[in-house]
Amino acid sequence: MTDHTSEDLLKQPEPDAVDEPPAPVSEQFKDDPVIDTDATKTLADYFYKQKSKLGVLPNDQGAPAPARPSGEAQTIRNFVGDAPQSINPLEEELKAVKRELALLKLTPSERYPEVLDDAEISMEEAHQILDTVLVQLKPWKERTHVVRGLYVEFQTRGQHDQRRLDQWAEKTRPQLDTTVVAEALINNMAGSLLSYGDRVFEGETEEERYKDAYDFLANMPYPAFRLLQKKLSEFDAKINAVFSEGYLENF
Repeated sequence: MTDHTSEDLLKQPEPDAVDEPPAPVSEQFKDDPVIDTDATKTLADYFYKQKSKLGVLPNDQGAPAPARPSGEAQTIRNFVGDAPQSINPLEEELKAVKRELALLKLTPSERYPEVLDDAEISMEEAHQILDTVLVQLKPWKERTHVVRGLYVEFQTRGQHDQRRLDQWAEKTRPQLDTTVVAEALINNMAGSLLSYGDRVFEGETEEERYKDAYDFLANMPYPAFRLLQKKLSEFDAKINAVFSEGYLENF
């Protein structure tokens, strides 16, 4: 049996050395002339923590990330790939943020060609769309591939399409937001859809053509309508890019 003096009992054991946690990822951006906002630094730290959770980087205490059960690890690999590849999407996100911040430093006129480039629109095509809508006061029409041998034709919508939806809302007084959204979707689709495969929507007036398209869409299977809505969203995004800030200076 070992004898302990009162002095020995009062001694406290020396604490084990603790590794300093790794510096936040945002530190590597502190001198970057582009990435210099708190929001971006927070985003960088967030990505770092996500990598740590996936076992790609050490955890916040500086120790290697704990091993995961084989089933969970396999699920992660199936979703993000092996560790070296799983870093790439996060790095691409950071690059995208950096590019967006760099674009904000440009004037609208300087930024416009970059917006078109991101949307894969040539300046020549943008000028054609602008000329058709602004100078000729006509809708821009475009044939779009949907699936296999199916093509549809869309056109840009006019003020009458928005007025039609407003009049419907005033008349029916819908109680549910979902009802408004559903009507807006089919209203916009009927306002834009000129043809579906061999089916051409016709009428002596624009309202008659709209009614023909509306009745066709109202009886369309929902999966087919969702696919068509996706294609219309892509068409609308293209038009929005052409008419984004800075278009007048570049027209």
